[in-house]
Amino acid sequence: MYGDHSRYVYVYLIKHKYESFEMFKEFSSEVKKQIGKSIMIFRFDRDGEYLSQDFQDYLKNNVILS
Repeated sequence: MYGDHSRYVYVYLIKHKYESFEMFKEFSSEVKKQIGKSIMIFRFDRDGEYLSQDFQDYLKNNVILS
């Protein structure tokens, strides 16, 4: 069972869906720098509208569950 234990909130405003992958990579890098930990789980609504194949490959290569 997974839980939401952190209280960190980041807001990235994007105009287009295709920007989501670059913003996520930026967010992931920021998390590693600030708290020294990697993202373990990426939650989304399973609609997949923001998940390109490159995005899915990035999650897989970085061992991030989705």
